[in-house]
Amino acid sequence: MVDYDFGFGTMPETFTADDIEFIWAIFNMIFIVGIAIAFVFFVVTHIFKAIGLQKIAEKRGMDNPWMAWIPVVNAFTTGAICDDINSKRGKKSYFGIFYLIVSFINFIVLFLAMSSIYEMGSNIITHLNIIDAYSEAEFFNLISSSNIMLLSTLSFPVGIGHTVLLLMTTHKIMSEYTPDSAVVKTVLSFFFEFLPPFFFFAARNKEPYVPYGYENPAYGANTPPPQMPYNQQNFTQQTPQNPQTGIDNSSQSPLDANVDVFNEPPKSE
Repeated sequence: MVDYDFGFGTMPETFTADDIEFIWAIFNMIFIVGIAIAFVFFVVTHIFKAIGLQKIAEKRGMDNPWMAWIPVVNAFTTGAICDDINSKRGKKSYFGIFYLIVSFINFIVLFLAMSSIYEMGSNIITHLNIIDAYSEAEFFNLISSSNIMLLSTLSFPVGIGHTVLLLMTTHKIMSEYTPDSAVVKTVLSFFFEFLPPFFFFAARNKEPYVPYGYENPAYGANTPPPQMPYNQQNFTQQTPQNPQTGIDNSSQSPLDANVDVFNEPPKSE
């Protein structure tokens, strides 16, 4: 059997039917195991994300919090929470619709990428016996899927857009519920994109942070409105007319009223 140096290793001149069958079995096993691991990981993160987003949306009085349980569509719930945060601060945003569109496109690109990888692997195995009849460039053109160029063109901008929206929504929600650690959690989400679902789950029972001075602090039934600083509160106390002196103390401070009482003339016997 003659070995050919094809630039990416040595390949035998021919493969028997048993060789092809064995390679097919290994390839399918690796692909199925990879899909199974990814599916289990997705289910776990999806459950944590759905519980967290649904609870947050319910406490904020938002419509259709159950949408957090629908894959891909829950991107709208994530963005809608950010829109609700902005609306209570007098701002208008469209995170919900933009995040939903980008997530849907990202899902399609990911699905096509997985299909193309499987198709490419199948083509490689199918053409193993004729690999010596082609140059390296011709062989890769033969086995490559027609979707490869399209995917390589779309995957980069779509992936960047999805990551940017992921970080923006994560930072917005974390700034609302855990402002002290919002930046740290956003940075961690950049390196580990599976973390936001766990952050949302941990924040599901927290009360939102209400900055002082906003006119619409209605973030939840249990959240008190913002209070004035202690040194600006009006402590003027209305006191009734002093029955002994006949002086109306209603316009005096408590301190002045007490002075008048202490300086009243002695009682006659």
